[in-house]
Amino acid sequence: MPLAIDHLILAVTAEEHGPIVEKLSAAGFFAHPVGAPGNGESDDIVKGTGLVNQAVSFHGGGFIEVLHSTDTTGTHDMWFNETPRIQGVGFTTEKYDELVKPWEDMPDSWNARFVKTHPNDALDEFWAAGPLTHTGKFYPFVMKSVYPPYKGVEAEARLRTITFSGQRYQWWAEHISSWFGLLGSGNEWKTEADERIVFTDGPHEDIRLSVQFDVPGESSQIPLSFGTLELNGRN
Repeated sequence: MPLAIDHLILAVTAEEHGPIVEKLSAAGFFAHPVGAPGNGESDDIVKGTGLVNQAVSFHGGGFIEVLHSTDTTGTHDMWFNETPRIQGVGFTTEKYDELVKPWEDMPDSWNARFVKTHPNDALDEFWAAGPLTHTGKFYPFVMKSVYPPYKGVEAEARLRTITFSGQRYQWWAEHISSWFGLLGSGNEWKTEADERIVFTDGPHEDIRLSVQFDVPGESSQIPLSFGTLELNGRN
């Protein structure tokens, strides 16, 4: 399987979670049961309680991870003090080791094994890595997998474009394209699965993301803190 989008992490409040999942479900996404993120065994990035997530998958097996916190200690404030917001972008590739090797000497890089326990006590094990800490506001990462996790699940929504917008868009274009081996040039790139990733100037001092999907039925959108999650109807 070529490099493709594995999932997008959408940080929300507990109150925003249900209505957003409902709107995505009505637009051709498949909502999976509510769960909790896996626990990293080689670090404590997401160890502990207080995070609740739900996978909402789209065509090809990728998904939006709708994530909120029930923690009241402020541990996760960096992620949830601005919502809804695309907090992370994850790629998937079977060339994982080759892709992450150049990051080994980067001070904020990570490479971790995770285990997720399902309600029936079944376990999933997976590896993920990133060139930047994912205790930060936004982080890109890669999953070690031949296919996105929900490849066999039918869903009509199709990911078309991820737009990085902000004053540091050129820095992000240079580094995202290099770190993940994207195809293209300048500010226009794509994965090997033909998902567009573009970079544009914008008002935010760093970077914020918008995402465009093609969906059955009418067009609609989910406003984000900066940008939108566009659901472009095919009718």
